[in-house]
Amino acid sequence: MIPELEELAGLIPERDRDKRFFWQPYVERMLAQLDGLPAPDGGASLAGACLAAGCRAAPVGQRTTIWEPFAPAASDVRGRGIFDLRLRLGLFFAASLRHLMGCAASLRVRVDYAEWAPWGDVTFKAFVEAQGRQPEILWTHGQLFFGDAWLLVDFYLRHHERALLDAALVREVLLFQDLNESVGLFGRMLHDDGQVALGVDVAGVFLEGLRKAVRKGYLRVNRVPGELFVADGVSFLVAPSGVNVVLQQLRKAGHDFNRNRILVYEMLTEQGLLVGVKSGQMGTFKGVLRGKNWAGTVELLGLPIATAALWVAGVPSWVEGGDVVITRKEGEDKGNGRQREAD
Repeated sequence: MIPELEELAGLIPERDRDKRFFWQPYVERMLAQLDGLPAPDGGASLAGACLAAGCRAAPVGQRTTIWEPFAPAASDVRGRGIFDLRLRLGLFFAASLRHLMGCAASLRVRVDYAEWAPWGDVTFKAFVEAQGRQPEILWTHGQLFFGDAWLLVDFYLRHHERALLDAALVREVLLFQDLNESVGLFGRMLHDDGQVALGVDVAGVFLEGLRKAVRKGYLRVNRVPGELFVADGVSFLVAPSGVNVVLQQLRKAGHDFNRNRILVYEMLTEQGLLVGVKSGQMGTFKGVLRGKNWAGTVELLGLPIATAALWVAGVPSWVEGGDVVITRKEGEDKGNGRQREAD
């Protein structure tokens, strides 16, 4: 047994009904696919380096409580035990896969015009045998195309692994695969542990983009129809229409929020920038809006952004209105992101 497997067996010793480690199919898949391929730093095994990264990440949950809002209540002993196992597995999958993603972005394996990729039906060893001689292995400064990145993810993180986690933790594993950003729960946990850089401040960039969109007149403010409604405590940004306007301007400025609205919702929530929204809640929220410039009330889905966070220096005098009243509609909003967003 290679050292990484011994360490992994100690970190995640739980087994399934067939007495196999829960992580075993994933690890066997990686070892078979990459067998014989050295690591870019001169190490003997790329697979071993990936597994070592996963082993460093797996126990991080014991050194932080950032995961607490995502876990069952402390009184639910069985539920907490299952969550603990899923958290360790999720961190292992996320970190080992991200390490491979980073290496795959730079890796070029060639024999003449034949080239091998670290995913697919042909293992590295089978490729070498088919070519009849050792390939040229280059480590460049390239990057994976978006489609190639997700082919790699789908090849290694299959139904078996995803079924071991709940939907929220699968999403965290996928979020962590963006090499340009370290966002989400796993990104924050591993950043606090000193294993990764946190990356771009998605919430901060989004709020600055929202302010610029208002200044440039891209959003209709305190009007019906409109995209942004500013009140004393809450600035209500309609979703998806208002959110999409901001994201479109950010993409033009060079920011690439590939996960679009969901990533923004998560970051705003986790940083406490949405009024009345608790950590762990996700999605859009129904607001009831009233103002002097229109008759009756308007009900919309959107983001109840704290006005003080959006307008740090105070609401600009040129923002028309100011007497808009926004309330959360009782009994309908669960904060789970499943409501139909306003078009």
